[in-house]
Parts: sequence; C-alpha cells; structure tokens
Amino acid sequence: MLPSSPHVLSVYEGFSEGIVPALKELPAEEAQKTLCINSTTCHVSVSQELAQTLGEVQVNIVDAPVSGGAYLAPLIVSPGLMLDWNRCLWSQGRNT
Repeated sequence: MLPSSPHVLSVYEGFSEGIVPALKELPAEEAQKTLCINSTTCHVSVSQELAQTLGEVQVNIVDAPVSGGAYLAPLIVSPGLMLDWNRCLWSQGRNT
C-alpha cells in the first residue's frame, strides 16, 4: 500500500523500473492478461491518469481506494476495456 499520489506514479511510471515500462516490454497478448489493482490513498486524478496510460497498452486497472469506505470510494476502470470481475476477485492476493 502506498501513501500518496507521487509514490503511486513513481511505481507505475518509474523510468525503466516501473510497472508501465515493464508491461510495454511484454508481448501484447501477455500484457493484456494483466490486471492492476490500485489500492492506495492517491488522488482520483492520478487513478484516471493511470487508467488512460494503462489503457494505451490494453491493460486493465481497478481503483480500489483504502479510504472513504466501499460506498463512498469511486470506482475507476480502464476506458474501453471489459473487466473480468471473477478474475479480479479470485486473483487478489495471488500471483496469477
């Protein structure tokens, strides 16, 4: 769990070591199998930016904030991509 927006951006977009650069190195069919779950306290605009960035490489992301409770937290998923909810629920906590 990361404490703030700058930390989240550095993990996802970090120069050569971030999640996004690593996904861009994968074959497209492998990257598309990836589901990113952003479970942090970052600002909603950061989650929207990540959804846009990951959408460009056909990767799904779900914003699952840790504050505000389940009913108050906004849910953001990648634009234009269908999310497989079963895979999301069953893969939490496992390296799939």
